Amino acid sequence: MASPYWYWRQLKNNWVIDENTTNRFDLPEQGHVSGLAVTLLAKNETNLENYDDPYFVQRISKLRIVGNGNYPIMDLHGKFIHAMNFWDRGTMSHDELQLVDAENQTQYIYIPFGQYMGDPDYGLKLENFSAGVQWEETNNISTTYLTDAYNKVSVYALMRKNPEPNLFSKGYLRKREIIKKDANSETAYAVKLPTNNKLRQIHIFSEPTVTSGSLSTTWYNVVYNIFLSIKSKEEYLLDNFFSKDWARYIHDYAGREAETTVRFVCDTAGAYYDTMIAERVQTHLTNMNTTAYMPACPTATDTTQYARFYPFNHDGNHIGGKWWKVGSKGICMHGDIPLLTVKPDAPEEEWLDAGENKDVYVEVTENSSAGNWYIVLDELEKTYPS
Repeated sequence: MASPYWYWRQLKNNWVIDENTTNRFDLPEQGHVSGLAVTLLAKNETNLENYDDPYFVQRISKLRIVGNGNYPIMDLHGKFIHAMNFWDRGTMSHDELQLVDAENQTQYIYIPFGQYMGDPDYGLKLENFSAGVQWEETNNISTTYLTDAYNKVSVYALMRKNPEPNLFSKGYLRKREIIKKDANSETAYAVKLPTNNKLRQIHIFSEPTVTSGSLSTTWYNVVYNIFLSIKSKEEYLLDNFFSKDWARYIHDYAGREAETTVRFVCDTAGAYYDTMIAERVQTHLTNMNTTAYMPACPTATDTTQYARFYPFNHDGNHIGGKWWKVGSKGICMHGDIPLLTVKPDAPEEEWLDAGENKDVYVEVTENSSAGNWYIVLDELEKTYPS
């Protein structure tokens, strides 16, 4: 019998994305796929001034992987996937985000069906799951470059040749958004998790609404306090935890960098949180979705490809001197607060069993009447739908 090995299969090469509609392609009919690697390519405008979501990954309004009828095993925004990649891997790819007019910007995301790419225990058996990819992309930015003609995607599948009999024997991981909540200063707004599966992680993403160029120093107002409970047992896994404190603790626990960085845009523009800085010196604890812009440089000796940055602490205060990073305009990724005290590489035995622990609830107290928050489940499926 031939020895097994991993190989990469190209599924799409410079696939042109039709904006503001649903683009589709099918996965192979057979094979064992561990996950997908996606390259996102677009061309930049002159300066991307006053745009909410100038980066390609931010404009993926939905990426679905649907099979066996209409069963989704992936149903997420691109920015959620990007943030979860950081949580799972601990590092971010060095995205090539150019500021020069008409230059390519390239970004990368990964879609694992296991705990990581190449996981032998969890993955997708395509013989059991006839699946396709649905890609929705929204462009409210540019009519020159960020258009159908320049939006291109390459997709690669990591597959197993001569697979072992027990490959992916433990099932596959499903990632889906279960709620989008408009903030309205709610107190202990309760959401029952609609699953009986084992939960590898529960993510909350926050999306504050701010005015263009305004000074924003409290990123945690949308998701202010968090409860995670098993109602049937009258037990709390998180009991009225301040979100900024929990975000710090859980990232430290998992060995993820827990630093928030705010971009300072000179005297007239204020400051806002930027989670798209080139070297990724921050975590995905926060998100400000704002129509922010690139400032004029402070001195004549600086080029327009640089912006001034201040580091802030988690209370929104300046904590040090200024420094320089290559940056871009616009914002933004979403704040990612994982709720389970489970490390990304923890074995299945440590995951929360929602079937055994009935009535798992997430409750959120909001300190804002503007913005949104989302709950995303990373859950285990052991069987394939018919």
